[in-house]
Amino acid sequence: MFAEEISLSPKMRKVMRQAYYMNGVIECFRTEKGLRKIDEQHPYYEFKYLRNQQLSDIARQPDLLYGDFESDNESEVADAWNREQREAPDMALLKLDKIMTRGVGENMKTECENQVAKTCRDEFAKKLDQAPYKPKGMILGTVPRVLALSNGTGTFGKEAICWASVHDDGRVLENGKFVDLTLGDPERGTEDGPDVGKLVALVKHRRSDVIGVSGFSTETRKLYKQIEDIVESKDLRGSEYEDKDGNERTDKLEVVIVNDEVARLYQTSERANLKHPGFAPLTKEGKLEDLTQAIEYSQDAVDLTLISNPDRASRLNNLSSCLSTRYEREGKLEDLTQVIEYSQKTVDLTLVDNPDRATRLNNLSKRFITRYEREGKLGDLAQAIKCSQEAVDLTPVGNPDRADQLNNLSGHLSMQYKREGKLEDLTQAIEYSQKAGSLTFIGNPRRANQLNNLSSFLSTRYEREQKLEDLAVIQSHGYIASVAHLH
Repeated sequence: MFAEEISLSPKMRKVMRQAYYMNGVIECFRTEKGLRKIDEQHPYYEFKYLRNQQLSDIARQPDLLYGDFESDNESEVADAWNREQREAPDMALLKLDKIMTRGVGENMKTECENQVAKTCRDEFAKKLDQAPYKPKGMILGTVPRVLALSNGTGTFGKEAICWASVHDDGRVLENGKFVDLTLGDPERGTEDGPDVGKLVALVKHRRSDVIGVSGFSTETRKLYKQIEDIVESKDLRGSEYEDKDGNERTDKLEVVIVNDEVARLYQTSERANLKHPGFAPLTKEGKLEDLTQAIEYSQDAVDLTLISNPDRASRLNNLSSCLSTRYEREGKLEDLTQVIEYSQKTVDLTLVDNPDRATRLNNLSKRFITRYEREGKLGDLAQAIKCSQEAVDLTPVGNPDRADQLNNLSGHLSMQYKREGKLEDLTQAIEYSQKAGSLTFIGNPRRANQLNNLSSFLSTRYEREQKLEDLAVIQSHGYIASVAHLH
């Protein structure tokens, strides 16, 4: 009962928390008897000369604390008191420890909840407190004229780029698609892609104040860089405005990556369909729960298919494709790791004489490259080259896929050259790039890009070895690439 009273006493708790812990000091006052009797063997010798000692130090030697309460008398009552005074504080401290621990836990929980709520509130406020882009030199609140572009989930350089020109009153003035926005190189004799001029004319005609770029994958960053290069190369300017000195001036047209969370919700809404019924779908974004369910069903299909079943490879391929789609949307590394794992299993289960093996090897090489670009591990690049090489070896010369596979292999070898600087990698990249170009007919829209890549590889080798024959080939391919653009 004594221990219980101590542990429940508010005064005791207050003393424990404030005075005892913060300000407690112990000093020892020696008597003549003590000086004579307390020698090195005496139990009180440790604090015989104790002066101005903090309780935090005493806590590491609890026996010193008990001595202040012990009775020096020799009797049953004194012994019982000494026992009690040792046991009671121990029991009280255990109870106080539980009470304080519980209080600390509750305080930490409350503080964490408050911090999470504050973070959510701040993020929500940021999303709500969104003003239109402010053109340079304009007053706050001025609504800009926007040219918006998006590659959706498409692969950069291969699929169309959707665009819309929006007036400052919110009206969509016109919309369409760009296919080839590749910038030419005058030094190499290559011309701009056919849509570069259309983009420049559109910006000038609609007097756009800003170009907004968006998309659902990492490919969007490449589109952003391409548009920035076009703006720089063609000296596209924003609207004129007066600076602080009253002079008329204009700045380079700004390109921004748009926070498109609201747009993603709007594009699939009923309101969007009613307001813009004639618009081409901009690579509609599906529901994540549908994709998750597709992954679950694909996983179940794989789990229920025996290894000896010839359909297992195709089901693994479907599962890796679903996971790849989710990785492009969410960018989680664990999804990419699983994509590579299942793609590798797909290849392992596909016989050498199966016509699908080359395609699956080519896909696996691209996924290794994706992880290499993210993590920079040479092992992934080596695996990509190995898979690409095998895909090329398995594809006969007359197959229309062979040119693309050769082009991919040359690109992977070029990456390895940039990383390790081995001339044989660059030489092979040039060789395979030449073969890819020779297999692509003049009217093919990919021919110009292939020849442009070849010119780039040859330029790299010329800069390293200064061979005039490389320069002559560069000039000839620059001319051919410009002709390919015209077709």
